[in-house]
Amino acid sequence: LFLVDVMKFSIFSAALSLCCATASYAGDNNSVFVMQDSTVNPLSGNSLFIDQSDASNASIGGTENGGLSLQQPARQIGGANTARLIQSGDAVASAIGLTQTTQGQTGGNDAEITVLNGGTAILEQLGVGNSAILNADLGGSATLLQDGDGNFGSVRASRGASGRLEQIGDNNDNSLEVSGQNVGVSYTLRSNNATTAATGAPVQVISNTGGSITIQQRTIGSN
Repeated sequence: LFLVDVMKFSIFSAALSLCCATASYAGDNNSVFVMQDSTVNPLSGNSLFIDQSDASNASIGGTENGGLSLQQPARQIGGANTARLIQSGDAVASAIGLTQTTQGQTGGNDAEITVLNGGTAILEQLGVGNSAILNADLGGSATLLQDGDGNFGSVRASRGASGRLEQIGDNNDNSLEVSGQNVGVSYTLRSNNATTAATGAPVQVISNTGGSITIQQRTIGSN
């Protein structure tokens, strides 16, 4: 169990975190690489909760170009960002990549990520007021990228499937669920105030034959 609650990082302490925050926790061969920097908004610290107590070969790092990078730290930049990361299952390796940044604005983002049994989860949130829930299980890969303010996104991937949701804009509220071996779904939304919440159901793809699906939605007249 690893808890970080930082009210203020100086430039020096942020750099120290970047260099030295690699550690192992309960279970075997688990690693965490974290950097939190609230110098832009020093009155509102970032909060990070990590539980790897039931995992082995579990890693937490950062993101790069929308993908996982364990050579980069998990980052929370700005203030009032919160993240809860849970990894469990010792059969195969699992990984989480996290980046949350307020881009100099006042406010924060919230993330809840659960990875079980060899899953992988990748989250980038750029802006403020964004919330994310990611679940990856049984070798599934869940990715969520949100660029804007006030978005909510949820991605669930299981049984070897990969699901990727990108929301670019403000106040969007959408979910993606993918299940099935070698199934890959990419769902990109460029809009404001777009939601599937009214239907009460996520975009859902279940397949036994594999393959890839690409979904793109945008506001009429946008690029």
